[in-house]
Amino acid sequence: MRRIVSVALACAVWVLFLHGVAPSGMTAPTGGQGGAAKAPVEDPAAATCLSCCYLPCIESEMLYLKKAKDVFQELANRKTLTAEQYQAEQDRQLPPISAQTRGMSQGLAACGLKNLPDPARKEDYVLMRRWSSLKWSVEQVDGKPGHYRYNYEVKTDDDCNINQEQLKEYRSIMPCGGFADAVAAHEGDHVNRCEARKATKGAGPKTPKQTAQNEVHGYEAEYKYLDDLRQKVAATCAGTPCKDQVNEEEAKRLEAELKALEEAAARKNTKAPQRKRRIR
Repeated sequence: MRRIVSVALACAVWVLFLHGVAPSGMTAPTGGQGGAAKAPVEDPAAATCLSCCYLPCIESEMLYLKKAKDVFQELANRKTLTAEQYQAEQDRQLPPISAQTRGMSQGLAACGLKNLPDPARKEDYVLMRRWSSLKWSVEQVDGKPGHYRYNYEVKTDDDCNINQEQLKEYRSIMPCGGFADAVAAHEGDHVNRCEARKATKGAGPKTPKQTAQNEVHGYEAEYKYLDDLRQKVAATCAGTPCKDQVNEEEAKRLEAELKALEEAAARKNTKAPQRKRRIR
């Protein structure tokens, strides 16, 4: 499960947004001082995301998950797929999707990432070491001084174990805890399928097509978790709406986007299969 974020740093002020965008180095609203964007206040709901202010963050991520899943489904459906093609298509298709969907919430303080290391700050040396130990990376964006690309992911190994250290650090950088719980659901699906393969002696190297299909299932599990969370948060909003009216307006727009995507998917699934014409 791969995540990429591009961040602009200037005078120790972070410019960032939810999970991020592509390697294009797009920037977003200014966060807090000292190398991290901060949630609006010390919100007790931050552990679960059960606050109206997090609704647009959740819905923009759901948009990303739905479109990312489609990318992996297309890869899984290909007649042939090499490992090189699999990686190249991720690099080509996922960043612009991230920019398009997650970028919708980039102006909202509640959606900012936290605790990202700044390579230019000596104070962040230990955090940089921590990222390195997790096999995560921070890269300078070519031609854009002060812009960095953050690559981070939570993995499940071939022994069917989720990397709990990665998941712990992932939780620390998310706007609120529900995002990490959703990723845990994603990786939990991988664990279940990994254990099923081992039980049938089908473990071992997976083909790129099999890996792509596994990601489809993982994204479906992650999306379902966030969709359930969205419904709970929406109910909270009905009683105690977020004071930031921009969030409420953004949430309505994102909800409309999601509804349109779901309706389009439903129409696609209900189409009758085309019969192939026989050639005599």
